[in-house]
Amino acid sequence: MIPDITWRPVTRDHIPAWNQLLARAEAVDRTGEHYNEADLAEELADPATEPANRVGGWVADTMVAFAGLMPRESVTDHWRIHAEGAVDPSHRGLGLGRQGIEWARSRTLQLQEERHPTLEARLQVTAFLDRSDQVELLDESGFTAVNWSAVMRAHLADDAAVQHEDVSWPEGHHLRTYDRSISAATLAAHNAAFLDHWGSVPWTPAMWEQWVDGTRNSRFDLSWALVPDDRPGHVVGYVLTSEFDAYEQVTGRREAYLAKIGVRREMRGRGIASGLLRHALRAYRDAGFHESSLDVDTNNPTGAFGLYERHGYRVETRTATYELRLAGR
Repeated sequence: MIPDITWRPVTRDHIPAWNQLLARAEAVDRTGEHYNEADLAEELADPATEPANRVGGWVADTMVAFAGLMPRESVTDHWRIHAEGAVDPSHRGLGLGRQGIEWARSRTLQLQEERHPTLEARLQVTAFLDRSDQVELLDESGFTAVNWSAVMRAHLADDAAVQHEDVSWPEGHHLRTYDRSISAATLAAHNAAFLDHWGSVPWTPAMWEQWVDGTRNSRFDLSWALVPDDRPGHVVGYVLTSEFDAYEQVTGRREAYLAKIGVRREMRGRGIASGLLRHALRAYRDAGFHESSLDVDTNNPTGAFGLYERHGYRVETRTATYELRLAGR
């Protein structure tokens, strides 16, 4: 029996209840994703979205379900919108996930009509493949798996992760610590590096400010860019690191999240990615981190999956992008 549930937009006042819902879900699902109230406040502050794009399902004064949309600012021949959601383990099997999916579809159609009525909208959800209930719900709701990825983790006490040989760079290049002075150059390098990757949509300056330069989780001191000696404002490779205090609060371990790593296509095959990874892992261990994690597309055309395995990362969970295509006018 579906409970008497009320759906309404999530506001800052709801952050404690939202955080508690996500913690209850993670305690059962064990995805490795942990949040705290400060993280969720950042989510709500994202200028690319709006309050109507996140709803909580309430039973009395308890949030028991959540659904949200994150529309991309950039468009190509289609418009991509990412959906996410959670249901309290004590309220699963009652149809709340299906209600969340239907809300996401309905809200996507509304946004499509308002912003890009002639473009196909692609509503995408990242599903954990060991969550059979999640996969079944998406299948039954008309979604199709279109790409596969994985969460990988390296333990920094392992010599396979922290290798000791010296790192060298292509002649005429040097490594520098990331800061805002090379923000635009690194954004340009990132968009160029991922142009040939599945589902690539360019990052905008506003997205970069929200999730790289402006987020409380970025570690500029553990982020680097490779630049030519004679063009210090040009970035050819980069690695950007985040640290989520929520992870340490729950697990008691410090995790360096390898948020972004990339090399411009014309510079590939020169050992830059491997060098960046070795440099980062050594710095993570020296800074007192216990482990490092990352997300990787297992079909990555650069062979990144194998690169990470050679540097001690191992698959922790496998995921897939499920997609529902909604035609424009």
